[in-house]
Amino acid sequence: MVGNMGKIIKCPSCNEQIVFEMGNVNYNEKDKDGKKMDRKFCEKYAAQRCRCPSNNCKNNKIDFCIDCNASPYHIGKTCEENKKYIESNKCIYCEITIVNGFNEYVCKNKECTDKYKLSCKKKLKCGHRCLGVEDECVCLECIHPECPNYSDKYNQKDEDYCSICYTEALQSAPLVKSSCGHYVHYHCIENNHKAKFVGPKITFGYLNCTTCGQIQSFPNNAKLSLLVNGNIKLYEDIKGKALERLKFEGLDKDKRLSDPNDTFYQKPLEFALKTIAYYMCFKCQKPYFAGLRDCRAPDNDREHKKEELICGGCGALDGVA
Repeated sequence: MVGNMGKIIKCPSCNEQIVFEMGNVNYNEKDKDGKKMDRKFCEKYAAQRCRCPSNNCKNNKIDFCIDCNASPYHIGKTCEENKKYIESNKCIYCEITIVNGFNEYVCKNKECTDKYKLSCKKKLKCGHRCLGVEDECVCLECIHPECPNYSDKYNQKDEDYCSICYTEALQSAPLVKSSCGHYVHYHCIENNHKAKFVGPKITFGYLNCTTCGQIQSFPNNAKLSLLVNGNIKLYEDIKGKALERLKFEGLDKDKRLSDPNDTFYQKPLEFALKTIAYYMCFKCQKPYFAGLRDCRAPDNDREHKKEELICGGCGALDGVA
């Protein structure tokens, strides 16, 4: 295992020459799936893996195999196994080798086939597949970093994690592009808008882009727009009610709105949405005023039964005080 010590090698990324120094064998090393590796793979990992010390490669955490030059290092695989894997036909979502799959692009895993059915089946002019959703107005731009047509103002790449789930790369599920220009998984943003707020108080954090904070819209996707625009309409309704209630309660004169050192300085809307609670009536599904609260208290911080959230009108009809 010490045969590579002192060997002069070249980084496949930046071509810098490196004197290889073997690391200590850690028999508790785990593969990319988090599973403990066999002893032979732990030993090969120490004897073959090299991290380039040049500034650019170090910042980008570039590592490679000194025997086959594969980068990143093929953790949990031999050089031969990794070569076969690279040359094999892989599922476009989970990247496992396809054997008698759903089709030539996707394995038989239900999660992958569901994603494929939702996805756009077109290829872009550059030759890469569209990562968007079927039946959108126009295909998404290519975000493959090596594509000659690559151009994105936020430098987003298909390998980047979705900013909502942070568990899968953007290319691992059909994407949508928000009006602010950020990409997210379709199912992630759809689930967010269906779940909405967690506790009894109506809040609107789910409307905002998790990257830049802007309220998102998706004009390229009719189905998602219907869902999102309905929630934006609710926001506009609550916004108007909250500002009116702020004046009614005399809170528009609160000293925090005029204190330059306060979080809510000249921000009446933010102050109103924090201090005034609106709940969704379980029966008529309309928002109703539910009282004032400390603006410093966390939103939706108590357990509740949604069946108990009844507005005054519905309560009066049922004879409930």
